[in-house]
Amino acid sequence: MTFGGRTILNHSYSSRNLNLIYHGVLLLLLLLFGLSLPTTTSAAIISSTTNDSSTTCCCQTHSKSNTIGNSITTTTTTTTPSAFAFVSTTSSSNIPLARKKKFISIMTTKPTTTKTTTPPSLLSMTTNSNNNNDPPQSPQQHVMKAWTCHGHTQQELVENLQQAQIIKSWEVRQVMSEVDRSNYYGDPAQAFLDAPQQIGHGQTISAPHMHAHVLEEFAKHLSIVLEDPKNQHTPLNMLDVGCGSGYLTAAFGRWVHPRCHPEDDSTTTTPNILNHASGGKVWGIDVHPALVDNAHRNIQRQDSDLLELDIVNLQMGNGWKGIPHEAPFDLIHVGAAATQIPIPLMMQLRIGTGMMILPVGPTGGIQTLIKVERLQAPSSPNPSVKEEEWYTNVELHHPDDFRITKLMNVRYVPLVHP
Repeated sequence: MTFGGRTILNHSYSSRNLNLIYHGVLLLLLLLFGLSLPTTTSAAIISSTTNDSSTTCCCQTHSKSNTIGNSITTTTTTTTPSAFAFVSTTSSSNIPLARKKKFISIMTTKPTTTKTTTPPSLLSMTTNSNNNNDPPQSPQQHVMKAWTCHGHTQQELVENLQQAQIIKSWEVRQVMSEVDRSNYYGDPAQAFLDAPQQIGHGQTISAPHMHAHVLEEFAKHLSIVLEDPKNQHTPLNMLDVGCGSGYLTAAFGRWVHPRCHPEDDSTTTTPNILNHASGGKVWGIDVHPALVDNAHRNIQRQDSDLLELDIVNLQMGNGWKGIPHEAPFDLIHVGAAATQIPIPLMMQLRIGTGMMILPVGPTGGIQTLIKVERLQAPSSPNPSVKEEEWYTNVELHHPDDFRITKLMNVRYVPLVHP
């Protein structure tokens, strides 16, 4: 049809061709924008899953059975260098214009990249409240840490402490397996909780994870000391201040004298856990006579051989002063918090190899578990000073003779002054 010398297209013909041109331009735009997309697959890129039952589109899942109306039919997403996003156009004529514009907007949106930070593996011993941080683990692994290592038996308790990486050495696992906590706390139903328990006179039996922490520190120290052949010929001498229930006192005893199992040949000498040739002796003292008796009864239940063989000796004593006439000690453990490090206890450490662990701080305030190592003999200008005075005369104390290390924040009952 002509009008004024100009040709006017047939309406139906022009509409059909305009529709084809529109879709051709749309496809060209999609291809052009596809060329500019990065090679990294993101939430903005339409992708199809390997599962035939559903298709993922812009972080939403649509069933393939609903590919009519205003749903978008998608096929695949590739991560080739060209990063083409191929979209089926078989049903594009059914997509409303508004939806097409929205779809183009999505395709032209710059993908965002989220940076994921993986937390580093945490140390099993850190500065925290009587606790330890989460051990390295897989996401599927059950989290075990201090205060949560409860068990129904001693073996289960020990296994949980090991899973939490609080128990790390064979020496600590073995000795805590041999000394059953239910013999040292009156209520068997509560004995294997990973928490401190009241034992009377304002005192407690420490939480199992704290016993494990202390034993690990001592075991690590002794493993170095006993590497020296000359130290193999000196019996170990250990002091437990504030013996309370007697649990840790018995554990020290089992280090130098393991339990003889019924199947063992009684005529054969069982090697001690520390592999120390000369054995040793453990002293337990408490300011409360009733707790000394309590510790004695508890040890008698299943570890009576430690008392009968005089490996463990229990007595009433002042925890601030120790037992100077039985010094020097290779290990000293203090189970209650002192307001300051007792100098008499420092002086009773064996020169060169002695180590003490104790909590220091105010009652109800911030306390710190401290490690004290004695490095050298005191330097005295008086030649008449005898060697035994190195362990009894507090006036010979000098800070340079000791190394003090902070281990972790804790909370203990106070070390009682008589």
